[in-house]
Amino acid sequence: MRTVATYTTLPSRYDVLKRSILSLKAQTHKLDAIYLAIPKIASRLNKPYPPLPDDLLSLCTVVESKHDYGPLTKIYGALMMETDPNTIIISCDDDVFFDPNHIEIMLKHHKEYPHSAITGTGAFIGRGLAFISIVSTVRPFHSWSGFTGFEVPPEGRAVDLIFGVAGVLYTRGMFPAKEVVHDELLHHSLEDQAIFHNDDVLISGYLSTHKIERRVFFDIPTIHHDNGEDALSSDIFKMIGRLNQSISKVKALGLFTTMESLPISETPAWRIFITIILVIIIILSAIWLYKELP
Repeated sequence: MRTVATYTTLPSRYDVLKRSILSLKAQTHKLDAIYLAIPKIASRLNKPYPPLPDDLLSLCTVVESKHDYGPLTKIYGALMMETDPNTIIISCDDDVFFDPNHIEIMLKHHKEYPHSAITGTGAFIGRGLAFISIVSTVRPFHSWSGFTGFEVPPEGRAVDLIFGVAGVLYTRGMFPAKEVVHDELLHHSLEDQAIFHNDDVLISGYLSTHKIERRVFFDIPTIHHDNGEDALSSDIFKMIGRLNQSISKVKALGLFTTMESLPISETPAWRIFITIILVIIIILSAIWLYKELP
């Protein structure tokens, strides 16, 4: 079972990228390849990429990309280099460090659900705060799941949207062949800034359209995240705004044709409503008791 990891990075992140790759090199399940896709210019920063240092070059296979697809570039290397539809591809963010058993656990779930994309962070679209209900294994967000999230049983749960920050396991066959992958998928990130910044939404929408389940598991180890100033998640409010814009744009492309069901009782909005009702009841009860006192 050939298993590869795939990255992209920014010109300022070579040091943190090296640490991330080293955490993959230390996995209990050894990878067959690690790809690093590099465009000539980082469009978001309008900066060229300096030459990669030798110690980084020794850790991975560099794949040059004609276009900067934004964060979506992370899957480019594996899509260009791998052709077997059964090859397992794990996309990785360059500022994340993985526990040694991270890939081992993902592969265990792949054996149980070989036709699903697998990750530790997922969401239901259109329900919850800011129209999204989310669980995450990302620190510190993993501790918020009881409020913002939903129940995830040991066998995992199918979701609308998967996020790449915790790493996502795909198979090569879930994506178009390399000769057509630009026209069928990648080019959408070049046509809209919201989509450019939210590769997770585009990929999830594409998988949805092709009836490929996106499944989240909560036993995938909590990741360690080095969130620098140039990270898209450094401003949480801007990130949520871009996320909702990208969901609307991807839906307008005709993607997200299938949506998973989520009971209203599991949404953050419902929890807020119940909390408000309880607070009102407590306040009214306190007022009534005060008036009844002699």
